[in-house]
Amino acid sequence: MLRAFNVAVRVAVLGLMSLPYAAAQPSSTPTTIDGAVQPEQIPDVVAVRLFLGALADDTPNPAMPSGTSQPVLHPSPRQGSLLLPIHLDAPDTTTLLQAVLVWQDQMSRASATGIVLDLDAVAQRMMQALQRRMTPQGFLSLLSHVRSEKKYMRRVLVPDMK
Repeated sequence: MLRAFNVAVRVAVLGLMSLPYAAAQPSSTPTTIDGAVQPEQIPDVVAVRLFLGALADDTPNPAMPSGTSQPVLHPSPRQGSLLLPIHLDAPDTTTLLQAVLVWQDQMSRASATGIVLDLDAVAQRMMQALQRRMTPQGFLSLLSHVRSEKKYMRRVLVPDMK
């Protein structure tokens, strides 16, 4: 009986000793932003990053039209279904698919070398490049579509553990 009492006291003392440490630790519970409830809380750059990631799951199909020196990229069937609601013309579609290839290349290189990328910064550069290379109407159509897709997105904000 005395032994059971000693064990219970030790457990209680150890539990009390850990309280100040536990209380001093920041909460590690991530916060989730649900785009269906608060789409405005998901930044455009995050939405574009997720959209590029979805497009990058497949590789576009290059085709060399006769009389041209540049290949034209055609979306894979899955990419085509993702791009259909945007109503891009052929040059803007090719520009977007070229950006997808660059995105895939950057992600593959980072993965192969172990480099940690700031994905939002990469997406921001992609957005700027697309805005320069696409027609104004095409870029606005892309951005409008990506914004409308925020309702299907969720963003998990993980606290900084530094």
